[in-house]
Amino acid sequence: SNPSIAELPADKFNAYLKEEGLRATPASKSPVKDAFQRCAKTLIQSGPGGADRALGFPLELVAEKNPYSLARGADLPVQLTYQGKPLAGALVVAFNKLNPDEKQSVRSDAQGRAKFRVDANGVWLIKAVHILPAGADWSSYWASLTFERKAAQ
Repeated sequence: SNPSIAELPADKFNAYLKEEGLRATPASKSPVKDAFQRCAKTLIQSGPGGADRALGFPLELVAEKNPYSLARGADLPVQLTYQGKPLAGALVVAFNKLNPDEKQSVRSDAQGRAKFRVDANGVWLIKAVHILPAGADWSSYWASLTFERKAAQ
């Protein structure tokens, strides 16, 4: 999406930092301005095969295996990049819409990689947020990757 500006009281901004696992200095004054941009991707499979690829989003999650062809019990590796380069140390979270309270959370490794067990059917969301100091106080990017696993027909 195009950047949007959010103004939050310092306490709500600090709660957001904590919830998203962001390593930024907590705010001490209100309001806090954050210019945020969504970088959303949905994988849809039509026919056999296929693979995800980088689309050039500022913050991007790329599935390194096809989630539609994963065997039960296999992990889905993803890579998180910022400006086309691996982003290390970011909190990456995955969950199934059917069980949103059962989140899997890991920090991306030095190559921006994380792995998740996505063996349940349903709509999956993998997400990450990256925040930087900017003219509006902060500039944040919200990456998401969604797909739906279905039972074998």
